[in-house]
Amino acid sequence: LAGHNRSQAARMAGLTTIPAIVEDVDDDQAALILVDSNLQHREKLLPSEKAWAYRTRLEALKRKAGRPKNNSGQVGPNFRSDEEVAQNVGESRKQVQRYIRLTYLNPDLLDLVDDGKLGLTIAVELSYLDELVQSMLADYLEEHPKASVSQNIASQLRDLAEAGTVTALDIEQLFREPEQQRAPKVLKLQLKPIRKFFPASASPEQMTAIITAALE
Repeated sequence: LAGHNRSQAARMAGLTTIPAIVEDVDDDQAALILVDSNLQHREKLLPSEKAWAYRTRLEALKRKAGRPKNNSGQVGPNFRSDEEVAQNVGESRKQVQRYIRLTYLNPDLLDLVDDGKLGLTIAVELSYLDELVQSMLADYLEEHPKASVSQNIASQLRDLAEAGTVTALDIEQLFREPEQQRAPKVLKLQLKPIRKFFPASASPEQMTAIITAALE
């Protein structure tokens, strides 16, 4: 479960025995040990490697949470598996959720994320598309290597998918339209009508921050 590199190095060095800990664990605990070992001892992980490691850990914790008698010291009424994963790996819960969404991506699209050709936020948006639409998008990007998926394209593609069937022609049309035509309308917040709700000393930036926090 852990120490593969050290074990291999010992063999290469001609050692016949190595210090080891043998434990009797179930499949879920084995998965947790394996994932933790990879996360702790790898200096740099690809987004796809992080994604599958986080998902493996999350699913193992969820299964363990379903067996409270065996995990009474770890699982309580307010236990959240994604929060435990976040604490373990040093990421925010939302970031862990974003990475896990990558595991629902078409493999070819996931490769683009690993290659830095597809941003995390856009990839998360695309992960909600069904397999057929993702496959058609991957085929288009393979045929047009200079094409890039913007946030606007990803959002419009998801809107099309939610509205009905998406065709290869729809995808091609999205990339052909000028970026200006795809740009969403900007909502400009007028602060003058709502200034009465704030202290006279509040700056526009402070008012905007308070409104944003309230909406979130």
